[in-house]
Amino acid sequence: MFFVYDMLIGNPDCVPGEENTKKYNWMNFVRVIYKNGKISAKTGLYNGYGKVIFKGVKEEVPVSDIYSDGDYANDGYILLDKTYKMLKKHKSFGCLKDKNLFELLTKFYKKNKKNMFYLSSGSLDIKNSIREDEIWQLENPDENLKNRQRIEKIINNFYNFACKNGDKPKSKLTTKYYELIDNSSSKFWKITYRDGYYKVTYGKIGSKGKTIEKHEPLTKILKLIQSKEEKEYKEI
Repeated sequence: MFFVYDMLIGNPDCVPGEENTKKYNWMNFVRVIYKNGKISAKTGLYNGYGKVIFKGVKEEVPVSDIYSDGDYANDGYILLDKTYKMLKKHKSFGCLKDKNLFELLTKFYKKNKKNMFYLSSGSLDIKNSIREDEIWQLENPDENLKNRQRIEKIINNFYNFACKNGDKPKSKLTTKYYELIDNSSSKFWKITYRDGYYKVTYGKIGSKGKTIEKHEPLTKILKLIQSKEEKEYKEI
């Protein structure tokens, strides 16, 4: 048997002998990140021999990780289900749309591997093979605040990388400025955008206004601009 590791946070797929304990069983449930960047809709169990098994599905999915041998011939990587849920809840999750998550994880690992947990000995006997000051990284992040903060930090770093340095070249920033002046209104609306990102500043003409930043695909950004023009905002 051998283990595979979560390609984002570095945790193993299980801790032998501790699979059914509340402290460690959160790592038993995994999702597969396929080479095309898609994420498995269901969670599965790693069988210890290089494949993930999904309930009700006969076909087993071969998986690997970049740690073991650098061989990406298999069908995908794993993310622990907990990692995926935390990734999905993040405010910047939308910026992953139209990006290949498999490729992003590969590139991110190469830049950040020194900061990731990885048990280089290949053994997961937590009593003998892991230093006492490392064991907390295996504990359920819902129970261990320190581990949750570690994972959140990695996820924040990943989004900073993925949203700013993703697998597509950045398009140029475009800025548009609009005003709405009538008997009841004197407003401005300014947007700076490119595919995957925009910043809007709005408010009363003459004021600093309020600013918001979001990650959205270009199609949604253009619809936002269109909605302002339909409300008779005039571009200046």
